[in-house]
Amino acid sequence: ARIAADLIELRNKSVFAFLMFNALFVLIVFLLQLNKDQLHVVWPLGVKTNITFVEETSE
Repeated sequence: ARIAADLIELRNKSVFAFLMFNALFVLIVFLLQLNKDQLHVVWPLGVKTNITFVEETSE
């Protein structure tokens, strides 16, 4: 019974930690998307192609 209780406690702690890391990851990605203009990094190796997305035609 003690081992089963310890395993349940371990499962609960593991799931909680996993969900907290996922929530932190989502928050970080959201904040990076909000601040992408300030966080723009100039790529030092040169631009080979220019990919643009036109919202009107979805191309």
